[in-house]
Amino acid sequence: AGTLRIGDLDATDLPPWSRPVNTVFQSYALFPHLSVAANVAYGLVREGMARASIAARVAEMLDLVQLAGLEDRKPHQLSGGQRQRVALARALALAPRLLVCDEPVSALDMTIQRQVLELLGRLRRDRGMAMLFISHDLDAVARLCDRVLVMKDGAIVEAGATRQVVERPAAAYTRELVASAWPGGMAGALPPAAASPCGGVSGGAPGLTRRPGAQRAGSSTTAVPLTVTMSMPLPWPSTS
Repeated sequence: AGTLRIGDLDATDLPPWSRPVNTVFQSYALFPHLSVAANVAYGLVREGMARASIAARVAEMLDLVQLAGLEDRKPHQLSGGQRQRVALARALALAPRLLVCDEPVSALDMTIQRQVLELLGRLRRDRGMAMLFISHDLDAVARLCDRVLVMKDGAIVEAGATRQVVERPAAAYTRELVASAWPGGMAGALPPAAASPCGGVSGGAPGLTRRPGAQRAGSSTTAVPLTVTMSMPLPWPSTS
């Protein structure tokens, strides 16, 4: 029980398929029998969009994720990074007000991780895209997101602006995460304070690694306010 608001929209009583939210999964979740173009067009077809509009939208999305020319390929003919970009294009095709990214780069090698994160950063910066980014990788979270929630065993142990949480962690568990993410110190860990309010991932981002056993850090890129209230609240850190 509770409420869910996305910007000025009360989405509490909307069925999941009617909410302006799309998800990018760790496992891509592409239809193996469909082409790249058909995967991206899937939601548009289900919405009943006109064929000409679908073709134009698919072309726009594939150009956005730098996959123009691969429309006729099947998922098995693509690299992992290309598959994830197809999944991202499919999620963006319906113009969601909120994009949920659930471990979107953890299955990719470090070079491809950087490319996908840079793409997400550009979407934030250029389109004002609101995202909820869920990851075990605190370095990726710190470079992409402007607010962070750190969770352990299903409870939120710390929440706040990214720079505050990373540079001045209040919870002992967060301090452990920060120390494991940057054992050599915090130099260069975050973009400059004068960077765009949307932040994003810089071109010089270091290699990203996933630490075994690390807990998830949920974070948001808040172009659209997202508010969740619970009648039985999640455990929340004391503000006293």
